[in-house]
Amino acid sequence: VDPLAIFYSTEARPYALVQLLAVVHMATAIEQLDRPSLLLRTAWVAGGVFLFHLHYTAALLIAAELVVFPFVQLLARREIGYGWKSLLLDGAIMAVLCLPAFGNLAIIFSRSANWAAFVEQAPPWTIFEWWPWALAGWYVAATLIIDRAIGRQAPSRQRNLGVIVLCWVLVPA
Repeated sequence: VDPLAIFYSTEARPYALVQLLAVVHMATAIEQLDRPSLLLRTAWVAGGVFLFHLHYTAALLIAAELVVFPFVQLLARREIGYGWKSLLLDGAIMAVLCLPAFGNLAIIFSRSANWAAFVEQAPPWTIFEWWPWALAGWYVAATLIIDRAIGRQAPSRQRNLGVIVLCWVLVPA
């Protein structure tokens, strides 16, 4: 019944929904790598567009996933079913469906000078001050690539999950 609590709870609801849908979107991306299908591709594109329109910062999640796909292609011992053509087509469809929000984004970015009043600009390497362990993620990624180069073979699902978690943590930050 507290008016302030009601105000803050309505502010928090979209974030909880974004988090839930982000987890579903990541699961869709993982499944798409293992067993691509038209249904999963459609769900991935629609989910990405919905996430973006729900909250623009969800674009960081999509960027992380777009980094995952080339990594998995690099690590795969065989060609995976979700290839470059599919990725480019799906990315283009997603971009076209997100175009209506670009006018709103331009307005938001035009106010970026106002952000400087309360958000200090920091260089990109400060991620390692926020999360010192983030530096280790790049070593893990290098290890996965070297592991593939010398011929060890981890189960594909386990390797894909490792790469996707690394990208999910490191790319948006």
